[in-house]
Amino acid sequence: MSSKWQLAMTVSAIAFVATEFSLSYAQEDEELRALPTVTVTAQKREENIQDVPISVTAMSGDMLEAQGIDSVESLSAYVPNFKYDSSSQLINARIGIRGVSSTGNSGFESSVGVFVDEAYVPRPGSTLGAMFDLAAVEVLRGPQGTLFGRNTSMGALSIRTRRPEFSPDAAVTLGFGTLQTYNVEGFVTGPLSDDVAGRFSYSVKEQDAYMKNDFENDDDLGRKDFGLRGQLLWNVTPDISANLAVDYLQIDYHGAGIELYTPSVTDVFADRFFQIHGEKLDYRDSFDQEVYQIHKDQSENDQLGVNLHIDWDIGDHTLTSITAYRDWEDQQINEDVVSLPAEILLRDRLTTTDNFSQELRLASSGAERLNYILGLYYYDENYTTDTVFHLGSDYCADVLPALGLSQLVAPCQADPRNAIVDAFGQDLKSYAAFANLTYDLTDALSLTGGLRWSRDEKEGFFERQRANIAAIPVASNATVGADTGVENTDEKVSYVLNASYDFSADVMGYATVSTGFKSGGINSESQAVGSQRTFGPENTKNYELGLKSTLLDGSLIANIALFRMDIDDFQERTFTGTGFLVGNAGSLRQSGVELEMQARPHENLDLNLALAYLDSEFTDFKNAPGLPGGPPQDLTGQRRQDSPEWSISTGAQWSDDIPNTDLNWFVRGEYQYTSEQFLSSELNPQAVQSAFDIVNFRAGISASDKKWELNGYVRNASDTGYCVRIYNQVFASLYGGVNAADNTSVQRCVPGTQMNAGAEFKIRL
Repeated sequence: MSSKWQLAMTVSAIAFVATEFSLSYAQEDEELRALPTVTVTAQKREENIQDVPISVTAMSGDMLEAQGIDSVESLSAYVPNFKYDSSSQLINARIGIRGVSSTGNSGFESSVGVFVDEAYVPRPGSTLGAMFDLAAVEVLRGPQGTLFGRNTSMGALSIRTRRPEFSPDAAVTLGFGTLQTYNVEGFVTGPLSDDVAGRFSYSVKEQDAYMKNDFENDDDLGRKDFGLRGQLLWNVTPDISANLAVDYLQIDYHGAGIELYTPSVTDVFADRFFQIHGEKLDYRDSFDQEVYQIHKDQSENDQLGVNLHIDWDIGDHTLTSITAYRDWEDQQINEDVVSLPAEILLRDRLTTTDNFSQELRLASSGAERLNYILGLYYYDENYTTDTVFHLGSDYCADVLPALGLSQLVAPCQADPRNAIVDAFGQDLKSYAAFANLTYDLTDALSLTGGLRWSRDEKEGFFERQRANIAAIPVASNATVGADTGVENTDEKVSYVLNASYDFSADVMGYATVSTGFKSGGINSESQAVGSQRTFGPENTKNYELGLKSTLLDGSLIANIALFRMDIDDFQERTFTGTGFLVGNAGSLRQSGVELEMQARPHENLDLNLALAYLDSEFTDFKNAPGLPGGPPQDLTGQRRQDSPEWSISTGAQWSDDIPNTDLNWFVRGEYQYTSEQFLSSELNPQAVQSAFDIVNFRAGISASDKKWELNGYVRNASDTGYCVRIYNQVFASLYGGVNAADNTSVQRCVPGTQMNAGAEFKIRL
């Protein structure tokens, strides 16, 4: 049965079940419980999500805990057209909305802005491990520049932590599971004086080896997460409040599990590798959680954040100041670039980012016919990355003779370390002013207009040193020397126009036209020469129609959005064989439908559905990256990578009391589907991830007053194997792994999460 038929049958079944429940129970029980109200701050005011004319998905902290969502990566399975995945390196995590994403470890901006307590977080990799003790998470699709301090071209991920409370409270959660994992989380909050309250939160998670390395006869790829957050809330006067938050996050890990992608490995590649190194490759199963390769990766990811949020009520207005600082450092040691059972090329890399931002906003009360928000924003970021490539012992002894370069063996072995040293740095200063005005033309019709002026000034440098002549074969196309004083400045005015109409007290429709802007930047890789060192800005125009409804006495919520996003001069990061280059690639159109439904047809039954249809087309991409061994290609009219046509997430939960006790129980099942998609920018047919399904289960028992809870879960219950990223094997041509006749190459696969199970016990003190 085709994946489309599977999807159609699934949606039809859910619709039928929801309808039957609604009809039957509406007749038998007139006291259907209304769904809880979800409050969002998407428009910088606390509002019911059903009253906000924006395509936004929001989940409260309680909802996140109830569904076991403990990371941004796991969140992506529940939000239409939202994707978060990592790659071979932790800092290469990428966040995408409506099929467009960008990595965060080089000199260009992320397409999706990330905000923690309204302060901008510039690198997607720094959001890992940060989801604990949260008030809510909101995903806003489409440009959001007239409401957020930092500009966003595709959308925004807004994470809000829980603030201190004046009522004492505390809780501890203990968890353990397969893959040798455990976690401890908790918080304590309460008054420190009549006007000051505090909150302290912590999270410790550890995952031992989840993959076996048969080459080194050792378990590998463990990870430890540690997080602390302290907050002080001071009600200075009845009109002034200040909240100071300080967080520290640390991740120690041993690299990502990257497998040879079985369908792509040829006998020529395997035989040639054996002839040179005397080692056989293991590529039998890309999802068997076993690798056979050099793996010495070590990494430490540390960050410290400070956020001071001040609100001052001045008559019918509120003046808000958000001052934030974040320092993030990621250090990688002995990362194996080639990931094969031979020590060929290792890499040490230190990446640091420190940024400061200041936002000032003046907001009207929100209760008048004319409401507005005016803002000023300043952002300063310093980004550096220092990389050292080491020539491995097998490179000197085996690879050079195989290439006919035996004369380089002696100098290679004389100084095999520190063969290539790269340094890149960039200073960014950004200025912005924005305004968003809403006028209620009638009690039912509201018009909104917003403008934003942005200016980004970037200055950078790049330097490469080649300390060993034996490195020429792996760096022959790289510039040696310094390139300093590289500058790039972009300035843009963007806008939003929105009309919303209340058809009734429970149904609202809206139409939006908005533009987004992502500034140009500086390439951080040595392959960039001359004009390639910089690239230009990316511009987005978004058209959207939406309908939000709350029906059946609040027991059914149904929201739908139709959109089209045109992206001109989109910035694409392409693989060159040994590194990556960013450039302005052409134009792209992403359009589709997003549907979200929640239903409570019976007081004990909750149903949810999130569905996205995405139509993707390069409207102009004439000089696209070529297939392996081939020239540049024309991809105009083709579908973009990371753009599955269909994605769906469904869930059903039954909750009830245990008779004659003070106990409650629940059981929950989830089904998630993603259709076929390309996972490489050159649209390599070898890098197609077929459609796949994920099934999750969760069940629990708790005291009726929630003083304690015991929950169990099974994720990916069918142990479905799939890739979240597929890319060309580094140096595949050295071993005959690139076939120029049919433009194929050996590929690597970053596997998705395997089946895992566990339990959590939470006690509220």
